Amino acid sequence: MRFLQRERTVVEEVLPGLDQCLTALSPAELKAADSPGIKLFRDSGGPGLLVPAEHGGRGADLLTALRVQRAIGSRSASSRCPPWCCCSCSPAASSSRSDVTKQTERTPTADPCAAPTAAVALFRSLGDPARLAIVRRLAQGDARVTDLVTCLGLAQSTVSAHLSCLRECGLVVSRPVGRASLHSLARPELLDLLAAAEQLLAATGEAVDCCPTYGTPCATGQTTR
Repeated sequence: MRFLQRERTVVEEVLPGLDQCLTALSPAELKAADSPGIKLFRDSGGPGLLVPAEHGGRGADLLTALRVQRAIGSRSASSRCPPWCCCSCSPAASSSRSDVTKQTERTPTADPCAAPTAAVALFRSLGDPARLAIVRRLAQGDARVTDLVTCLGLAQSTVSAHLSCLRECGLVVSRPVGRASLHSLARPELLDLLAAAEQLLAATGEAVDCCPTYGTPCATGQTTR
């Protein structure tokens, strides 16, 4: 009970008034697809829980979001978070969110040295040279698959596969234009991430490029540029 009380205290801190309002709903009402909890969750700012404060959100971290999820789930008969509770949503794939939830449920105290699974999934999605090249190209403007094929020099099937990965990660969206699809970045925060990466690379110089694991082998005292 003390554990749940801590979780509910977190809810009160980031989404004031929500937990108290949810206590008035029955487990059946919480579980319903048209649950009154949906409006309560939205009105308290739940959908923006993981959105940075500078973009109008709550600016909570992943662990806080999971605590909110557990607190809300404890109000239902199954102890599972209702399907309308999108506090568990993040820029990572659904499977990554599920892994983080299971890991946190097993260990009441999160390991401060462990990287959030969602963050790992995000950087892995950008870690492939082709996917990063696609994101950089889309940062300049919308593009069709044929445009990306010409830009990257890769097969159309390869480009389509990378676009599918980026869409599943919530980083890229597409819309039909005539007989083709036009692809664009799903989140403006990606532009900030790319800009921050450029600044970091400028600050570290050759250190990242010469990383023995992920970079290009460099001789001591030499550069790759």
